[in-house]
Amino acid sequence: AMALMPAKAAEKQVPSATTVVRSSMIDAVFYDYSNRTLTVFFRKGGTYEYLEVPRATYEEMIRSASVGRYYHASIRGHFTSRRLDAAACAAFTDAHEAEARW
Repeated sequence: AMALMPAKAAEKQVPSATTVVRSSMIDAVFYDYSNRTLTVFFRKGGTYEYLEVPRATYEEMIRSASVGRYYHASIRGHFTSRRLDAAACAAFTDAHEAEARW
C-alpha cells in the first residue's frame, strides 16, 4: 500500500504550474515555485517574465474575478520584468513542454 504524503510535502514537490485563465487579455500564466518567476502569455502576443513574485500573489491572480485587472493593479510595474523574445519563448516552451499544453 502506498502511504499518503502530507499536503505540505506534496506541495513542495510541485516545481511549477501552468494555469490557463479566463481573460480577454491573458492566455495563460506559468509560475515557477523554486525561483518565484511568473511568466505571463498575452493573447495579442508578447510574453513577459516577472521576477521574485510571491506564491501568494500568483495564487491571488489566478483566483481573481478579473485576471487582467489584477495584473494591472498588482503585477505590472511592481516586479522586475523582461519581455521574452521569440527565441526565449521557444526555449521556455521546450523546457516546460509537459506543463505548457494549452
